[in-house]
Amino acid sequence: MGASNCPETPRQKLIGMMYLVLTALLALNVSKDILDAFGTVDETLTKTNENFERKVNSTYNQFAMAKEMQPEKAGPYYEKALIVQKHTNEMVGFINECKWEVIASTEGISLEEAKERTVYTLLNKDNKDKPQLYFLGKGGSGGKGHELQEKIENYKASLLELVDEKQRDGMSAKIGLDTKGPFYNSSKDEISWVNANFHQTILAAAVTLLNKMIGEVKNAEFDMVTHLMTAITADDFTFDQVSAKVIPVSKLVFSGSEFEADIIVAAFDSKTSPEVYWKAGIDTPDEAHISSYNKIEGDSGIVKLKIPASGMGEQKFAGFIKMLAPDGTDKFYPFSETYSVAKSQATVAAERMNVLYAGLDNPISVSAPVAPEKIRISGGGLSFRGSAGKYVVTPPANMIGKKVNITASADVGGKTQSLGGTEFRIMNVPPPVTSIGGSIRSGSHSASIIAANPFVAALTPDGFAFDLKWRVTGFTMIVGKGRNETVYSTSGPSFSAAMTSAIRSAQPGETIIIHNIKVTASVDGKAVNVNPGQIPNIGIRIR
Repeated sequence: MGASNCPETPRQKLIGMMYLVLTALLALNVSKDILDAFGTVDETLTKTNENFERKVNSTYNQFAMAKEMQPEKAGPYYEKALIVQKHTNEMVGFINECKWEVIASTEGISLEEAKERTVYTLLNKDNKDKPQLYFLGKGGSGGKGHELQEKIENYKASLLELVDEKQRDGMSAKIGLDTKGPFYNSSKDEISWVNANFHQTILAAAVTLLNKMIGEVKNAEFDMVTHLMTAITADDFTFDQVSAKVIPVSKLVFSGSEFEADIIVAAFDSKTSPEVYWKAGIDTPDEAHISSYNKIEGDSGIVKLKIPASGMGEQKFAGFIKMLAPDGTDKFYPFSETYSVAKSQATVAAERMNVLYAGLDNPISVSAPVAPEKIRISGGGLSFRGSAGKYVVTPPANMIGKKVNITASADVGGKTQSLGGTEFRIMNVPPPVTSIGGSIRSGSHSASIIAANPFVAALTPDGFAFDLKWRVTGFTMIVGKGRNETVYSTSGPSFSAAMTSAIRSAQPGETIIIHNIKVTASVDGKAVNVNPGQIPNIGIRIR
């Protein structure tokens, strides 16, 4: 089955080396005393499997706790974990069944007696005829080895069915259990998996090999359960610091209208309902007096705040967002913000920003103490769409960097009356912020963390007023150091299998550079023709 499970611990590598050395010694027809060394390897494998069993069980216990705390979110993943556990128990049970049967057949004892035998206590540990007949059958067909191979393939397929289709290639490489090969004999001829493992294999080696397979199956189980556990908290805030954000529709409001803003946690969870406690007239919240604050309940991770506009000039407010942390405790995150209230007057202003972005539909609103249908807007050689005080303008790319003065006028008493104007800058759309897995930026990271987040994401920078979505359509990756660098290219946002393999093989001190990132953009699901300019590279140093 090979050592394709990754990553291997130093102990697992040592066991594999010991197994290979002992197999080589057998080819030299050494004395039976040497065969007892298989007992040492087998005993080590058995202890390792027992330790792994405890480790996996601990993960299942953590899963059960997560399900109790967040049944709606963790429940579906927990059910998948139980499926992994069921398939694994069946697979391990079958391998043990093979082990006991080949011992019973070779030793001439019952199955119950075979269960008590170890490699140390085998009487026919150097017998290879009966193990070969058991696993390969007469003429190389009908043996138990073929059924074992089929069971392993079905087991692996059942695990991968529980993984998102986009992640299956990566998980397939991670859990190993390779029975496809190719495999070769000493003459460099290609042979089957069954022959590679059990042709001319003595009883001591067969028993040790089967215990090694059990370890690989348990390793695959642990990788799968860990993957499912990680999926539960993929959208949770798992940062060192979490800050509150107030995103106002506008900081300038008119008397008689309302100040409107969204209050969110920067890394918010749409599956939760946070609570906001706020108070007007303060700039520093005090948790000790939170009972005197106004309370608003949120939905889908966002709280809608509306404050009636009264008074003139700068207004301020502050408060807390209460969130349920992953450990089940309540956490309070402070926020504060200011806004201005002014008298109603004729204005020309962008609804979402104080600049116009080339290639995007920029909404423009004009308000004045006249009927909206009488208002006209013009300026800067731009073309406006819309009417009644609501307009849209899409500046072309050749106007980037220019300033335009947009003016409003109205038909008042049969005469055209100027209502004033505002100067706007036409700017290019800012390039997206690139990351690995949606949150991993340039810096020092472990290879396992990078491999566990096998895709490149491009996100609109914080504070950009449009709902601009970026899609990565391809990139180039350089893995290595100095003259040992290897270049990979792929289309789409996901790592290729070759990239994932190279990352898992990367050593501390080596670098991963992702550059030449290509993207497309859309707003509200519709493609837009914008040029973000130079998209930043991602540089990772393996630690």
